[in-house]
Amino acid sequence: MMGTLVELVAPVVEPISVDQAKAHLRVDDNDQDDVIDRLITTAREEVEHTTRRRMISRAFDYVLDDFPYTICIPIEPVRSVWAITYIDGAGATQTLSTSVYNVSIQNGRCEIRPKTGQVWPQIELDRLGAVTVRLFIGHAVQFTVANASDIITAEGHGLMDTGKVTVWAHSGALPDQLNERTVYFVRDVAGDTLKLTTTSVGAAINFSTDGASGAYLFIGAVPKSMTQAMLMLISHWYEHRESVGDRQAYEIPQSAEALMMSNRLAQL
Repeated sequence: MMGTLVELVAPVVEPISVDQAKAHLRVDDNDQDDVIDRLITTAREEVEHTTRRRMISRAFDYVLDDFPYTICIPIEPVRSVWAITYIDGAGATQTLSTSVYNVSIQNGRCEIRPKTGQVWPQIELDRLGAVTVRLFIGHAVQFTVANASDIITAEGHGLMDTGKVTVWAHSGALPDQLNERTVYFVRDVAGDTLKLTTTSVGAAINFSTDGASGAYLFIGAVPKSMTQAMLMLISHWYEHRESVGDRQAYEIPQSAEALMMSNRLAQL
């Protein structure tokens, strides 16, 4: 049984900044910034649609008409499952207890099944969209740090203690204690909060700053092949702004298509 995926919020930022796109296009002035900004969003949407993967993590609802035995989320990488709600036989919305089901996330692919001895609850008959799975999906998760603290907050991150991560900043700089080229270890996970350390058993990093003003901070890398495909699409569309009737101008370059297909999630 296939459901409908509903994006609840747009990415907080695009994976590629206007400045990065302009550098790729060799554009020095600001006259075309609005055009380039729109092309970035369009390119990201095209790459995400083709690959069935999401770059920047955000919240989604996966809506089904009934409970299949196994709920398979059709896009990746799933970070975490926030809640499952359903409309019961009396027409009331209920939140399903986590004691009823298991969530299996392996390399971003997510499947949800009843636990041994449990069954899915009865839902209202003939009710469309009776089951909703709320979850976070995306390669890179935005995080914040509290000044002079060792605690990081990253909504729906889905990370576990001892896991390895990288970090990066968009439109600004990381806190002084972090570096994009360093692999960090996760510790002290509690809900949406965690701490980082430079070794698997080391002390948590204590932050003296929370990063450059206006910077967006992320845990987890967006695959470079996906951002490169975006840049190729942006360049192609920027150079070919002819009418819709010119089909050749709007065909996706083979090089960009190859990069997208190398990341494409197999159909469930």
